[in-house]
Order: sequence, then C-alpha cells, then structure tokens
Amino acid sequence: MKTEIWISKGDDGRITVTLPYNPTYISKVKTIKGYRWHPENKYWSFPSDDDTLKKILLLFRGKKIRLDRSLQPLDEFEKYTNVNNDLLTIKQASEWATDHIGKRVTPSNISYLIQYGRIRKINNNGNTLIDKHNLS
Repeated sequence: MKTEIWISKGDDGRITVTLPYNPTYISKVKTIKGYRWHPENKYWSFPSDDDTLKKILLLFRGKKIRLDRSLQPLDEFEKYTNVNNDLLTIKQASEWATDHIGKRVTPSNISYLIQYGRIRKINNNGNTLIDKHNLS
C-alpha cells in the first residue's frame, strides 16, 4: 500500500498527484479548482501554476510527500510545507547543517565531505542529493 504522496508534472504539463486512497485526502483534493481524476492510471491532475502547487503542498502539510525535481526551485514553498523529503541539495544540506550545529557550513564543506566519502551522495537525474540523516 502506498503511504507517500507523489507530486510531479505530467506529460501534458499539468501537476499530477498520486496518493493512497483516503476519503479525507479526496475531499481535500476536490477543493482545488481545475482538478481531474484519471481512473485508468489512478492519479489526480491540476492546472500547472505556482498557486496550485502551493495549495497542494499546504493541503498535505506534514504528510510524507515526494516532490518531483521538475517542480522545484521551490525554496519559497518550503516555508509553507513540511515536505518530508530527507534528500537535500548541496546548498540545502549546508543550510541545514549550519542550523543544526550552530556553525557556518558552506556548500564547499559539504562537497568535501562527499568527495572524501564522509557522506554518501545520491544521484538523481544529474543532481547530487544528500540524505540529511547522513549529516547528523
């Protein structure tokens, strides 16, 4: 059974959301204008714009969400949601580490740790990601 909410961009350019069956989730989804249910592939789609994405993220705040990279540069949306994405970019990892230990950690510091095998990197379509649990 799926426990995560997957948000991505469909082939037609619309925002797609795949989520586990839950009557509460369905009620929430139906509050967003322009929603469509695709029964053949079991996902919802929405008009592709920043306001719609922000609304979706707010609806599922605190839930385990996987947000497709094509929809991120979403730095401003991170303040609206607790996207349970433990994967961070090098820049995000440096900011998280700075907050976590109370000392300045630069992206160069994170790159050094990756280069010398102190933390594991995850490749995602050419993007280097770090699991924040490896930074603890």
